[in-house]
Amino acid sequence: MTQEILKKLQQIQQQAKAVHDLMLSLQEHAPRGAEGNDSTGQVRVSIGADGLPKAIRVEKGWQDRLAPQAVAQAVMEAFTVAVANGMRAWSEAMDRTSWLSRVEALEAPTDKPISARGPAVSPPAVTSFSGSRAPQDVAEDVLRAADRFRRQATSETPVGVGVDNSGNVSITLSRSGLEQCTVQTVWALRQDNRALTSALETALHAARSELDAQASRPSPDAFNDLLGEALAVLQRTAATTGRVRR
Repeated sequence: MTQEILKKLQQIQQQAKAVHDLMLSLQEHAPRGAEGNDSTGQVRVSIGADGLPKAIRVEKGWQDRLAPQAVAQAVMEAFTVAVANGMRAWSEAMDRTSWLSRVEALEAPTDKPISARGPAVSPPAVTSFSGSRAPQDVAEDVLRAADRFRRQATSETPVGVGVDNSGNVSITLSRSGLEQCTVQTVWALRQDNRALTSALETALHAARSELDAQASRPSPDAFNDLLGEALAVLQRTAATTGRVRR
């Protein structure tokens, strides 16, 4: 039983490292930003490397081609185009790498020993381990921690809502992107491009600040430390069992 648990934990650790390496590769090739315009060309949205809007601009004389009630939809459209442009650039960059085969390798099931799937990953060093905990107790803690991380990853995504100083423009952001934009029609009708741009930017920055304050991603450090302790305990137990049997 100890050997089986040890093997499973080593497989989890190796797959976690493979996923981590793949994500680093994806991030390395990700575009630093992209831009998009709505179909009228009167609204431009710039996004950053995180895929979130970082600037919104309304062109001078926007009223000649864009109805006041369509401003919010134009912002959403420009954001969608910016994301598409960024993804296109990212896809072209990733096509020059072996990312697809690496993803398929991660998804492919196998019953082969760990060494057959790539270099073995040494368990992290645990300087504070005293050896007093039973292997089964540590294994159960690892499973509980893994379940907590799974539930946190699938929990409701935090959002940030920002409103301009006049209260006529609001923007809602999540880590996935721009979720909603509202602009009061009567108010927008009286605004030139500079005032409208300023209101959109104010709401955007407020939404981003609230999102940053709310979004709390679980840190992997505690789980990695626990996994390291589990591997250390089980490896020591396995070695002791082997000596006793001999």
